[in-house]
Amino acid sequence: VWYHRAAEAGHPWAQMNLGEMFLWGEGQPINREEAWKWILKAAEQGLAEAQAVIGFNYEFAWAEKNVEEGSRESYLQQAVLWYLKAAKAGHSGAYHRLGVLVGEGHKLPGDDRKAVEWIRMAAERGYPPAQDDLGDAYLTGRPGMPKDSTQAYYWIRKAAEQGFENAQIRLGTMYADGLGAPIDYAEAAKWFRRAFDEWGNTEAAYRLGVIFLNGLGTSKDERKAHHWLLIAGIRWHEKARKLLLSLEEQFSESRNKKAKQLALAELRKFSVLKPTRQAFSLGKGQPLNFRWALRLDGAAGRECPE
Repeated sequence: VWYHRAAEAGHPWAQMNLGEMFLWGEGQPINREEAWKWILKAAEQGLAEAQAVIGFNYEFAWAEKNVEEGSRESYLQQAVLWYLKAAKAGHSGAYHRLGVLVGEGHKLPGDDRKAVEWIRMAAERGYPPAQDDLGDAYLTGRPGMPKDSTQAYYWIRKAAEQGFENAQIRLGTMYADGLGAPIDYAEAAKWFRRAFDEWGNTEAAYRLGVIFLNGLGTSKDERKAHHWLLIAGIRWHEKARKLLLSLEEQFSESRNKKAKQLALAELRKFSVLKPTRQAFSLGKGQPLNFRWALRLDGAAGRECPE
């Protein structure tokens, strides 16, 4: 009731929150028409959060609707317009998405800044997906950017420390490979373990298995290697499955059975669909929450306001 009254009175945050309540079905029946009506009202009053949410949904809704190429471009043009509005108000996620779109070849009306400039602005504002993206740009040397492993390490670590999954895996790999930092398998294992503990990341489980299998920075431990490779293998990690073929021959059938039960128990800590960008933007396994989807940066939206 309070949100209704405040929204009707013209308070933008109340309008935004009421719209999301209709999206999630929290305290209200799910009603997407009502949801977008209120989110649009907030956006039209200049609320950057609402503007970014609408831009994000326009950017990805075409994939959900399977629209033709021409219609796809019109969706992206709308996304750009809303992102630009949010960016003018300093919204970090909007800066990042504009950088991504410019990097994909989309032109911004009245603005000729390069993709990396937009991404850097978001990264400098502390936005983890942009920090990871900027680090990757330095790591791989994107067009117009020289490779710089030191800068790559700096930005990727910032994102990893904020709990960004991709950055945690990337940072662990950098320690394992000696990119931007001396080889340090203990640090690599720490970041792979954190990526698994926080996100249930399959690649992290595989990399931990490899570390124990080869005794990298630690004593060789085939049982621990078996445990982590099983976790990755259960999730169809092909490299893990290949290593398991020879490793399981060393153990008894009962030992392998017990190990699989332990691996499955480990995986049950995580929902079937972990709380990722896709979960939040599609409402599968998590509340339908475009603000969180935008924060996690990337996915398919469900629909756009007409």
